[in-house]
Amino acid sequence: MSKMNIRVLFIQRKERYEGQHAPEAYLVEDQWTREENPTWFIEHKEKALESLGDDLAGHAVVEFEVDQDKIRKLCLQDSHTIKAKMVDKQ
Repeated sequence: MSKMNIRVLFIQRKERYEGQHAPEAYLVEDQWTREENPTWFIEHKEKALESLGDDLAGHAVVEFEVDQDKIRKLCLQDSHTIKAKMVDKQ
C-alpha cells in the first residue's frame, strides 16, 4: 500500500442551542502540498480562523492516512467511498 497523508482543519461554530452545528471539514492539505509549500496550511489556517471571528467555538487539526492507490482508482472510476485511518500522534 502506498500511503497518502492528509491534514484536515475541522472547525466548530458557536451554537445557540446544543447540536445546531456539526463540526466542519474546513481546510484540507495533502503531503505533496506540504512538501512543496510547508507554510501553506499554517497560513491558510490562520486566515480561515481569523475570518470566522466570533462565530468560531473551536477547531482541531486531524491527520489521516489513506491508501493512495485506492484514492487514484476512485478518481478514475465511478464515485465510491473508502475508509480512512486517523493518525494518532498522542
